[in-house]
Amino acid sequence: MLYKLFLRFAAPSFVLLLLAFSSDTLAEISIQLIDQDGAPLANTTVVLTPLFELDTQVPEDAMVDQIDENFVPRVSVVQRGANVYFPNQDQIRHHVYSFSEAKLFDIPLYSGTPSEPIHFNQSGLVVLGCNIHDQMRGYILVSDSPFFGVSNEQGQVQIEVGISGDYRLSLWHPEQEYEIESTEMHLDSNLNFEGSYQITTAKQFFPRRGSSSGGYF
Repeated sequence: MLYKLFLRFAAPSFVLLLLAFSSDTLAEISIQLIDQDGAPLANTTVVLTPLFELDTQVPEDAMVDQIDENFVPRVSVVQRGANVYFPNQDQIRHHVYSFSEAKLFDIPLYSGTPSEPIHFNQSGLVVLGCNIHDQMRGYILVSDSPFFGVSNEQGQVQIEVGISGDYRLSLWHPEQEYEIESTEMHLDSNLNFEGSYQITTAKQFFPRRGSSSGGYF
């Protein structure tokens, strides 16, 4: 049996199309993200927050590289309590920092991999920068939920959920023009869900220190 739910929100930034198919597997959320021109939208975070008490989940550590004067991946999601390593694979040194309320830290000028990771113990958005290369921007969303993902270059993300119940689905993108309102859904353990979202974006320009050039991100 096919169940179909179509929701359109007042905010012009996105539309949700939600389909549920009968399945014998664990619930899997499949999301397609596009921008206002219909192009696939990478680097969109998708978080499913259970609206019920959940047993403690052990967070997985993560890694944010520095490659060609960029943070790779540019956008990450980690669970609160995770450690994140910041290896520098460039031939030049970087000075990684964050002034964000969710995590204030500073890794002075270095090459290679710092011996200690950074521990992210507070939920929220953490904006990464380099004190040497102003155009470098990275983002780590620290989530209380263990169910999350980031859209790939095709604008796609899959999240497997093995617990039925009510969830809040939240989206975020670095260049979103409007704050995206979260929505609630109910998941059964034997259902697959597919959603399509359109997000209006506005490119941001970060100048390169010491010159008039820079880049759009």
